[in-house]
Order: sequence, then structure tokens, then C-alpha cells
Amino acid sequence: MNKTRAKRMLAFSLVAVMLLGVLPVVSNAAGETDTTSFSRSLEEVKELLGTDSYNEYQAKHADDPYAASAGEVDGTAYDSENTTAAVKTENFEGRTALYIPETDKVSWKISVPSDGKYCFKIEYYPVEGKATSIERSLYIDGKVPFDEARSLKMTKVWADRYPGEFGVFGTDITGNDLRTTKAETPEWRTYIACDSTGFIVEPFEFYLTKGEHTITLEAVREPVGIGKISFIPVVNLPTYEEYLAAAQAAGYKQVTLAEPIKINAENPTNTSEQVIYPIYDRSSPITEPQDASRIKLNTIGSDKWETVGQWIRYTVTVPEDGLYNIAVRYRQEILTGMYVSRQVRINGEVPFKEASYLRFLYNDAWQSCALNDGYHEGFEFLLKAGENTIEFEVNLGEMADILSRISDSLATLNAAYLKILMITGASPDAYRDYNFGRLIPETIMAMADEAKVIREIANNLAEINKGRGQNVATLDTIANLVERMSGDEDELAKNLGNLKSYLGTLGTWIYTAQKQSLELDYITVQQVGSKLPRAKATWYQAVWYELRTFAASFYSDYNTIGATSEVQSDEAVTMWYTAGRDQAQILRQLIDYEFTPESNVAVELKLVAGGSLLPSILAGVGPDVTFLGSADTINYAIRSAVLPLNDYEGFDEVTARFSPAAMIPLTLYGTTYGIPSTLSFSMMFYRMDVFAELEINLPNTWSDMFNILPILQNNKMDIAFPSNLGGTIFTLYQMGGELYADDGKRINLDSNLALTAFSTICDLFTAYRFPVSYDFPTRFRTGEMPLGIVDYTTYNTLIVYASELANLWEMVPVLGWERDDGTVSHISPAGVSAVVMPRGAKNLESAWKLIGWFTDAKPQAQYANELVAVMGPAAKYNTANMEALAELPWTASEYKALQAQMQHLAAVPEYPGGYIIARYVDFAFMDAYNNNADPVESMLDNITEINKEISRKRKEFGLEYYEISYSTSFVENAEGEIVDPSLADSDANAE
Repeated sequence: MNKTRAKRMLAFSLVAVMLLGVLPVVSNAAGETDTTSFSRSLEEVKELLGTDSYNEYQAKHADDPYAASAGEVDGTAYDSENTTAAVKTENFEGRTALYIPETDKVSWKISVPSDGKYCFKIEYYPVEGKATSIERSLYIDGKVPFDEARSLKMTKVWADRYPGEFGVFGTDITGNDLRTTKAETPEWRTYIACDSTGFIVEPFEFYLTKGEHTITLEAVREPVGIGKISFIPVVNLPTYEEYLAAAQAAGYKQVTLAEPIKINAENPTNTSEQVIYPIYDRSSPITEPQDASRIKLNTIGSDKWETVGQWIRYTVTVPEDGLYNIAVRYRQEILTGMYVSRQVRINGEVPFKEASYLRFLYNDAWQSCALNDGYHEGFEFLLKAGENTIEFEVNLGEMADILSRISDSLATLNAAYLKILMITGASPDAYRDYNFGRLIPETIMAMADEAKVIREIANNLAEINKGRGQNVATLDTIANLVERMSGDEDELAKNLGNLKSYLGTLGTWIYTAQKQSLELDYITVQQVGSKLPRAKATWYQAVWYELRTFAASFYSDYNTIGATSEVQSDEAVTMWYTAGRDQAQILRQLIDYEFTPESNVAVELKLVAGGSLLPSILAGVGPDVTFLGSADTINYAIRSAVLPLNDYEGFDEVTARFSPAAMIPLTLYGTTYGIPSTLSFSMMFYRMDVFAELEINLPNTWSDMFNILPILQNNKMDIAFPSNLGGTIFTLYQMGGELYADDGKRINLDSNLALTAFSTICDLFTAYRFPVSYDFPTRFRTGEMPLGIVDYTTYNTLIVYASELANLWEMVPVLGWERDDGTVSHISPAGVSAVVMPRGAKNLESAWKLIGWFTDAKPQAQYANELVAVMGPAAKYNTANMEALAELPWTASEYKALQAQMQHLAAVPEYPGGYIIARYVDFAFMDAYNNNADPVESMLDNITEINKEISRKRKEFGLEYYEISYSTSFVENAEGEIVDPSLADSDANAE
């Protein structure tokens, strides 16, 4: 009876709200963030998509002449009228240059002496910054000449920091080698503009008319010093035969060497990226150095040296001028049935054309070879007496053209899939006649053409690899399907799902083939024609090694993680870590090289299984420091299993490092029990190409979303939006509400505002048919879901999983709820994990020092960048430290968007009994979704159960609580007052 009266009162209240024009109010702290400030306009997107590819640009200028002389301009002579960047003149290693920050544009006026084709050269100094390459977009006379010119990448220079002598690694207490850290070692470098994807091996050729031109570089990533920019004549490298003949004509001969000159590959002079570091191989007993019981860092590369443009430099001293073979012991076990490619540079120059097409064949065992291109037995290289440098750079070699053509085919077939999807939807009727031939005849013809192209590429690949292996079979399968679908309209609808799956397979194939993984053991400079390095161990070497390894397994300590000194358990801070061995190794090295020397506090880091903390605390053998999620932090806190941190020295300084929202879930009634380590929140991802094709703008508000929704749905496309409790919290907090009322003593989901928020969310999934469950990366990749509000760490997945969509999508702040005062609330709810101090910690002050150090900006940035270095771009760390976030390898625009969203975060406090909320909100949501129930009634039916559990838990832990019964109601009237008179006699109790 009371429940019915409450529902009637609620209905009256909602009507009153609508009649009085009362709108949701959001806290002024929310501020305003316009998504259009962080995204390209529709016109900009159209211009981007309408730019020619380099192949199209090259075809237009195929008959134009090559220039004979250069045009250049000093970096400091920039055009101030057309420059928006905050540039300044600086001196780098004795040379004056123009410092350019990582944002905005800088322009120069440059004159060329004649009409013709030129290469674009930049003399630059890689200013120290983040752990990523420098990237710029090139404009000539205000326009990007071709699409690939939007991404010109200039590498930095890194060197290993050895603890002592070069090439000698430090060791832990058991004798295992410790990986060195890397430091930037800037030097003046020359960059010739080329394709950053590697699909075009040769440098770009730009056609310019005689006279003055305006050259503009727009920052994408990282600051840089520019010494000079030039347009130079295109250099045609000699063939290998021409190079060798010229060397012999100059009097150079093959050098006689008693012994090969060996270079340990794990000890490079420099690398292009922090990610390229020494690793270890224990599979072969003759990998140098090797130990049966200890880890020896004895190789380099593998999946850390696989991306186009990455290079490794070695320095070698030879006794005299002359011709030498360069041989390597290597392993290429990743790209099955194919070869990988490298370009070799001698003393900074590519000696001949074929040196850009080195081949390293597939085999799961170690191999050795003299450097060759597959057509010559072993190249002879001219080296000068004394010190020489040898650089190996990742490229695609002869695979570049194949991958470029396949990528074009994938783009065409993706477009065809979208055209079909717009007619049929994601689940077409296999027996319906959709009249494809009349509606999209060009699409069907394009599919037929691409089937022929893919078939031709498969044959080319089989010829190159001398066989039709797994990769060729993949292409054959896709060609068969596309051929069948384009040849019979009836096959289009019934095979649309297969086409979607195969497009994903093709995209993955391209991504995999681009990864040119190669592992090196050592390099030898040797006499021409001499015996190659031994690739495989003899049978007795293998047996003896296995026996020693087996024996060592009985006494080796596999749990120690790189400890460099023995520590007493009663003196050291014990830290437990659960993420993984790679992450623990990084943290171990940071502690050993940074924290312990500064603080004189020893740390015993242990890698433990998840779920072991609570039993350990109860048993009195827990750690001093560990990591927990926010819910667990408060659940442990109310059980006195973690310690409060407010009274430690520097607490306010430490907490100031984070967004205020990050502290909310870790604080209970003014007492903080954890310091944030990671922070997650939603951002909005959208496909620029799809929005441009549909002629729609990115939504800034909910109203904007509803305006474009019919266009998306008419084209059978969906929006990814949080549902259930996540969607309710997102909407409620944007409206200005909160999840809890009365300091956590009851849930606030029966307030007018919360019921409006829940009804709004339910309407999205019932009236507007938003999908409840979906694979966002996959559907975003195909274009079925061109807009989504998802956790920003989805970025990590997309840059790897959907690499073919580079420059076709953006990440921006979330859309917002319109307020009555005309502002828009772009609040995004946040979640955190924390570093905590469990009960029973012995070294409290030292433990606090460790927590304060680890959550500071510098260690967080180092840890995050090392994760990227060790595990690749998909491991970008979602640090909670706002200053450290700026040091991660984001583009300037990505960081600007993230920074803006971090200023507009909200977080739900954690209270006892909070675990029950998701269950009952899910009950209410699914009742509305599956049974078409009224959302308000469904929610109100579950409020009492939520409040009863909250009260039960609060009573259990001695906190104030409400006596809740099924007659209790907290429903509000139009003025927001609780209308249940029984509450007058239901004061909060306390035990």
C-alpha cells in the first residue's frame, strides 16, 4: 500500500517537475568541455579523406622532370606571419637551430631553382622529451601534398646506461644479468621524408614549380630543433654491381682476416627507441654468452625490434680499408613461411639500392647468413680503416608493395561492407532480395576487381616465398569469398557475416606481416667468402646443456626478482605485486636504481598470486605495501585490514598529485586508506571517415546525439553507450546527482533525479534500441559502431588491433548533459586502483616513503614508459598522476583531450554494502529491457532490498544505519522532500 502511494507521489512529482521546467542541476565544479574543441570539423575530415595517396600523387607527376639542384632555408629563418607555434632560437651542441614545441605550426619560405621532383630533407636535433619519435605533418603552400605526408616520423637516439664498463651488465644476488636502463643521447641527424608505414621503401618525391613556396610543419608529437630544411635532387643509388665495380675500380680489395671481428648484438652503440633492449635466449647452448643456471642477456630484438623505422647501431673497428662480408647469427620465428627485411647503413649511408632489401628467412631455429637480398649470395661492403658504424633499420623490403596493395584492397572491401550493411543491417535475411545490383552496382563491381587483385597478390607472394604457405592460403580464401559474393547477388546477404570475419582476418594479416620481428645473437665482420658463424649446436653440446639446465632447476631461485642485495626481513619494506613478471622486473629496477639509493630503504619485492592478501593479513604474514582496487580498499578498511594514511608526513602534498575525483573512492568519512596508482574513465571514440560520409558532426551534447541517431540507425549503425549501473551513474552524475544519500546510509536511486537518469538510460536501450552487449573494437573497426563512450584504455587496443584505421578515428571528451543555464556537463565517472599499507606492516615510515615515491610523477612516468618499452604500445599505462600522464607518448591532441576530461571527472564513494547495488540495478534494467517494464517501477521495486543490505552491513561494522522495512520510503515530492512520514520515527541508529 505504501509502495503504491509512493509511486503515485513520484508520478505527481515528475509531472510537477516537467510543468515547472525544473531541469537537472550539475555542480559548478563540473565546468564545461566542448568536444568540438578536440575534434576535426566535418570540412577538415573531408579534406583529410579527399587527399591523394602517394601512389596517386606519383602517377600525376610521372612524366615530370627531376630537379638538378637544391633549394634550402635555415631553420631560424622562419615565416613569423604564418607560424602559430611558440618557437625560439636555441643552441644545440654548438649549432644554432629553431626550437619547435610539440604543438601548432611553423612555416618557412623556400625557393627552388627549377620545376621538378625533389626529396625533402630536414637537419634536426631530437630534443629530449617523451619516449616516442618526433612526428610532423607537412604542408606545401597550405596543402598536404598527399596523405602519407601527414605523418613524417623522425627518430631519436637512445643508449644503454651500464653500471660500469660498456657492454657489462649488472647482476642480481643470484648472478642473473639485469637489463640496463636507457637514456636519450641526442645528436644532430638528417631525415629524408619517407613513408612511416613502410609501404613505400624509397624516399618521397615532391613536385615543385620554380620559385618561392611556403613549407609548413604541423606538430603531432614531441618538440624538435630544426637546423635546416631543404629540397634536394632525388638521389638514385647505384645497384650492388655498380657499387662493387666502383669500389674495385678505386683500388679497394677483399681484406684478409685471421679471425672474424665479432660484435655482441646485445651491446648496441645506440638505438632509435627505448623499446629496443637486450633480452635473453636459453633455447640454444651456443648463444653467446650462455649459462645453464642463470639468465644472461645475450640477444636483442625479437618483438621489440619489429616496427618500420626502428634501427640499431653498432660500432666496429677494422684494420684496413677494403671489402668485407658482414654476417649475422639470427632467429626469425614469428612470421611463418615468410621473410623479414632490414635496410643496412654503413657510416650513416645506404651504400647501394639492394642494401634496403635484406632478407632474413623464417625458421624456428637459429640461423646464420651473410647479409643478402635473396638474389646475391653475400654482399661485400667497403669499410674504412678504423671505426665504422653499421645500422640495421626495420623496413618491409619487397613486401612493401604487396602490403600496400593489400591495404588498399582492405579499404575498398571495408567500404563495400559498409555499403551493404547500410542496406541489410548487421543480421541480413539470407532469403530476401535486396536489389543490390540496382542499389549499389559500383560496389559489386569494386568487389569483383578486388577479388582479382587479392588473387594476383597471393600469386606474387607465393612466388617471393617460393611456396603457397599459410599466409598465401589466407589470401586465397578471402579472394574466393569476395569472388563468389560479387559474382552472385544472392551470395551477398548470406555471406555478409563471413565477409566481416574475413575482413578482420585480412586486417590482422596485414598487421602481422608489418611486424618484422628479428632476433640477433651477434654480428661478424669477416673475410669475404669465409665460413659463416655456427648456427646450431652439436648434439653433444645440446645434451650437455640440457643436463646442466635440469640439474640447476633443483637449486635455482625462480622467485627472486632482480634483487641486488640481501635484505633482512625485519629491515626491508616488503612489497607484494600481482600484475606480472615483466611489470615486476621494471618496478624492481626502478626501486634498485632510483628509490633505494635516494632513501636508503631496502625493498623486498615479491611477485604473488592474486587473492593471497587477505589470508596473509589474517595469518600475520602480510606485506608492508601492496595494490588493491578501490572497492577492496574500503572493504579492507572497514575490517581494519588496511591502515589510514592521513597522518603521515607529506600526505597533502602526495594527494595533490591527483584529480580530486581519484581520492573519493579511497576515502571513508574523511579517512584515506590508499593512494591512487591507476585511474580509468570514459572517453568518446568516433570514426571520422564514417561521420564524413554521412555528413554528420560529432555530438557535443545528448541532444546532438539524438539528432544524429536517426541517420546512424537508418544506415544500420549503432552507438556504444554504457548500460546498467555504469550508464545510470554516467547519466546521474552528468545531471548533477549522486549515487548515495545521507553519507552512504541509503541509496539515492529513488530520488527524482536518479529515476529520471535511470529512465533515460533504459530508453536508450528500449526505445532507441542501443545494443547492450557488443565487441566495441571489432564493430568500431568495421564501421558498424562509429561512435562509442568507452574506457579510454580502449585506445591501446585500437592502435594495435585496428592499425589500418590510423588517422581515421579520434578520441575526445565525452558528450555532455545540457544544463538550465546553457552550460554542458561533460562529467565522466572514474575508477581507481590504489597502493595501500596493510595491517601488520612493520616498517610504517619506510613503507610510506615507498608509497609516496612510487606515486610521484617521475617514477610513474618512468614506469609507464618502461612498460611501453617492454610490452609495446598496447601496454600504455593509465597512471593516476596528472603530471606523469603528460610524459607518456601521446600525441599533443590526444593529451589535450585527456587532460580536459581529467578536469571533469566524478567518482562514486565506496560505502559498506555497495557491492549489492550493481546486482539490483541490473535486475531493474533487465526487467525494463526484456519485459518492457516501467523503469521507475522496476527501480523502486528494488530500492528496499538495496537499502536493507546497506543497513545490514553498516550495523555489522558499527556505523550509523537506518532501520529499513518494506514500508519504508524515501520518495521525494516536487520540492525534493521525502514524503514518507514513517521516517519521522526512524532516526538513524548507531551501535
